[in-house]
Amino acid sequence: DWADIIIFADVETKCLMLHPDFFNRTKWEDSYVTFPDRFDLLREWVEKGGHFHMNGGWLSFSGELGKGGWGRSRFKNVLPVDCLPGDDLIESTSSYKVRTVEDSHRAVKGLDWDTVPPILGFNETKLKSSATAIVEIENMGEWHPLLAEHDYGKGRVSTWMTGASPHWGINFMKWEQYQQFWTQLFNPEA
Repeated sequence: DWADIIIFADVETKCLMLHPDFFNRTKWEDSYVTFPDRFDLLREWVEKGGHFHMNGGWLSFSGELGKGGWGRSRFKNVLPVDCLPGDDLIESTSSYKVRTVEDSHRAVKGLDWDTVPPILGFNETKLKSSATAIVEIENMGEWHPLLAEHDYGKGRVSTWMTGASPHWGINFMKWEQYQQFWTQLFNPEA
């Protein structure tokens, strides 16, 4: 295959709907317009052994006012979390507590999660029964998945329900173990 890992961040499902050739009207003057569904292609790639990862953001998961659309997409069953039917953004300028749930998981093993800088927001989701919550984030006394994953076919799907870069991740990027975290998540040999 052409990739081992595909990472989406702040990508609404509409971005995958129309193939670039759709706009080549002369190509389709005398025939019906159809293309392979990109969500089906992505799902098949994961089933064959690919690792798909989604970071959070205003257009990830359900996103702002549900505009992310992932819970309504043909890819919804592939994700390790269920998306909310409407807006899923949880934000605060004062941060949220985080905790590891699976301390021995390769993505978090050996990292000091007590030193994670303030996280300013996340997408609220619900963990699927097939998935594992590795890290959780707290909001008003309720814990939500922050890092989750599950196997899908021969592949793997992981989700980080906050940003890896500004704006939600502006502080997270300053974490001394930031690079090590991503290395351990994406490289099983790390």
